[in-house]
Amino acid sequence: MPAAVRNVAREKLEQGQLSLGVGVRITRSVEIAKAMAVAGFDWLFLDMEHGVMSLEACAQISTAALDAGIAPIARVPNGEYAIATRALDNGALGIVMPHVDTAAEAREVVNRLKYPPVGHAANLTIVMLETPTAIANAEEIAAVPGVDVLLIGTNDLCAEIGIHGDFGNQRVAEAYRTMIAAARKHGKFPGMAGVYNETLMPRYIEMGARFVLSGQDAAFMAAGAAQRSEFLRKLPVGAG
Repeated sequence: MPAAVRNVAREKLEQGQLSLGVGVRITRSVEIAKAMAVAGFDWLFLDMEHGVMSLEACAQISTAALDAGIAPIARVPNGEYAIATRALDNGALGIVMPHVDTAAEAREVVNRLKYPPVGHAANLTIVMLETPTAIANAEEIAAVPGVDVLLIGTNDLCAEIGIHGDFGNQRVAEAYRTMIAAARKHGKFPGMAGVYNETLMPRYIEMGARFVLSGQDAAFMAAGAAQRSEFLRKLPVGAG
């Protein structure tokens, strides 16, 4: 009998811990899975919406992630269920569907991505709330059976309400309060994406965010490279 597939991202959520993800947008090598598992992350955010990642690359990294013990979770363009189901068939342990504004849309996501009666237990179905309409409908969305995570896309939300980049704005905090209360009421997991400022991240985590996109591969690489070059540039140069 085959061994059950583990989803570390879901396990951490069910244990009441932070479930930490890292965005993969520029990396194509399967080694990213092991590297991010060793770095302490629980899931990969394989971005096929805004990045240029192909379904083939997503499948290859997903397979490597399963072996490395880190959960591969794929974001697909809104409504692209053919891509989503193929990602699930080829190793992904969850799908992020962006721009979900209503309970009806959330029900469609569940109907298209989970097999009867409740789908694969290890999989996560994640809906992104990215507009004021979505936040207003958060409780109805959270009530949809089969939805596992409500994930606020903070960048798009800020843009929609005219405060682009102002992640500490009171209106953002209120959106998180509304979403987190709805998720808790209906036994779902609250998520945070787009907030990477280390001063602000604790605010929303203390409020209850648990499924946390912690940053992107490109930003991590750039930060590490900048730190090393700055260190070396400051060293005195000997006469040789």
